[in-house]
Amino acid sequence: MDIVLVIPEDSIILDLGTGHGLVLIKFASKISSEGHVTGIDLWKNRDQSNNSFKSTQQLLQEKNLENRSDLKTADMIELPFEDKKYDFVTASMAIHNIKPKQNRYKALDEATRVLKTEGLLIILDT
Repeated sequence: MDIVLVIPEDSIILDLGTGHGLVLIKFASKISSEGHVTGIDLWKNRDQSNNSFKSTQQLLQEKNLENRSDLKTADMIELPFEDKKYDFVTASMAIHNIKPKQNRYKALDEATRVLKTEGLLIILDT
């Protein structure tokens, strides 16, 4: 059974643990200039080799996606965003990096706090 995710072109999206931007780039390519994707990370090389704000920003520029996306340095356990702001919150291979385990729950609480009531939280992790 295939699952199809419908992403309205005006979606406001938050990508947690953006890293090299694979998920952010996928979502940014599906939305119009009416939508926006924000990617956050702590940009630590121990989590992902060559993980840096600068290299991910360069990828966004190369793909001409900087007009509908941005990057921020932020911690998943204390998101600097207002409540119920995002249509989608994504986390791909990022939550397992949060230590200790109790902080993973904080990150999930934060993700649901910034998610709109009818929003969708998408997690891919080990």
